[in-house]
Parts: sequence; C-alpha cells; structure tokens
Amino acid sequence: MKRIGLLTAIAVIVALGFTIALSKGMEGTEKTGVPAAASSKLPSSLDNLFPPKAEMPIFYLKMLEMNTAFSGMVADLFEGDIENVKADFQAFKALYAENSTLVPEWEAYYPAAPVEELGIALATGDPGKVMPAVEKAGATCHNCHMANMARVQLKYHWGNFSSLMIDDPLTQEEVDFRRFKQFLAANYAGIIVDVAQGQQENAQKQLQGFAARFDAMRASCDACHTAERKYYVDEGMQSVIDELGKALGKSPLDGKHVGELIQNIGMNSCSPCHRVHAPAAFANF
Repeated sequence: MKRIGLLTAIAVIVALGFTIALSKGMEGTEKTGVPAAASSKLPSSLDNLFPPKAEMPIFYLKMLEMNTAFSGMVADLFEGDIENVKADFQAFKALYAENSTLVPEWEAYYPAAPVEELGIALATGDPGKVMPAVEKAGATCHNCHMANMARVQLKYHWGNFSSLMIDDPLTQEEVDFRRFKQFLAANYAGIIVDVAQGQQENAQKQLQGFAARFDAMRASCDACHTAERKYYVDEGMQSVIDELGKALGKSPLDGKHVGELIQNIGMNSCSPCHRVHAPAAFANF
C-alpha cells in the first residue's frame, strides 16, 4: 500500500495539475482575454490576417512566401546559380518590404539596413561577403520569431479551449472544458484514494466514471483534430483502462499491478497530452 500512497501523490499532481492551473489561469484573466501575468499581448491588427476575420491565414502564408524566396536564394547560392540568386533576392526584398506593413506595430522588426547590405554583398559575388550578410539578414527574421512566433501559433493555430463545451456522460449536462477536466481528474484521483483506503467497490465506480468521461474527452478531440489520434487517447491507452477495470475486479487486489496501470495512464496519457496542450490553453485566456 505504500506504493499506492506514493502513486497517489504522483498521479494527483499529474491529473490535477492542469485543471488547477487552468482554473487559476482563468481567474487571473482580465477583460482583454490575456492573462495578467503576460508581459504583452499580440497586436489586434493580426486578427485581420487570420481566420475567422480573414478567409485564409494571410500572415502565415506571406511569411512562408518570404521564407521561400530567402531560403531559395541560399540554395541557388550553393548551386552557383548567381542569376537566380539575384532574382531570389529581389523577390525577398520586395516581400520583406510588403510584409513589414502587415502589422504596423511590428515595423521595427524589419530594419532596412541588413537587406540593403545583403544586396551589396551579392553584387560582389564573393561568398566570403555574401554568407555573413545572409546570416545578418536572417537574424532579423529570427529575432521576430523568438519574440512572437510561439504566441502567434498558440493563438491562431490552436484555438481557444475555454470555448469548448462537452456533454458530460455522468451528469447529462453540457459543461465547459475546464469543468469537465476537473470532473475527469476527480474520477482519476478517486480511483487512487479509494484503493489506498481499501474501498475497492468505490474504486470500481470511480473507474467507470473515468472511463465514460475519458471516452467523451476523446470524442471532443474532433473539435480540432481531423486525423486519427494515435497517442494519449488511442486504443492502446483504452486497453490500459480496460485492464485496470479487470484488475480492480479481482480479489484479493493486486496493489502493485493496479498501481502500475494507474501510473501508465497518468504518465502516458494525461501528462504528455498536458505538456502539448496546456501552453496553448493558457495562451488563449
């Protein structure tokens, strides 16, 4: 039973950590929709360059277009195709100037000097001068990416978890994602504490609730994912839940085996899924 006690601490932290932090994040949210802890928010002008305001992710596509011209220039340079290097540079220079106007608040991320210096270096045809100039121009992209890329991707790629509603199979009510995750975590922790307390029948009931809610949560993934999930909520993890049900039905209870199955769910479903999705959830409060 000591092993179960240890697993209790580990699993409760794993299962509840996300929902507790989620609750705190929502409590700290200001009317702007940005956490009070955030140092700054993304410019509102970006909203016009991504769905739903725009039909396409305009900003993202323009960044890709500019990157293609820049990286194509480097590729042609390695091939010794100087004529196309110059053509690529002109395309990059034009896109650089155009993209600098997309988000007025970020104009400072597009200094003109590195691009002009790159053009001068290319005119010499000296690789010893060109590559340092390429790196300097590339650094302007890197600086903006370091400051903003993750925040942009989290906001416009992942969507807002707080708007997701789920039909809870136990209460038969539609609840928000945060509340549903709290219910799911309570079932998970309930299995652990009931086993530790010698309440095997209660542990079985908690598992039934957990299994039903796990299945509902898996269905909710379709709100964002179109491809089949092969991790976190796949058939492999479902088989672990089924095996836990069998283990909890045995008498005497094999505490070691039960603990390993509980830990498997926590460490191979709950925890890695939270590491992927929690940053995006927090970013959208």
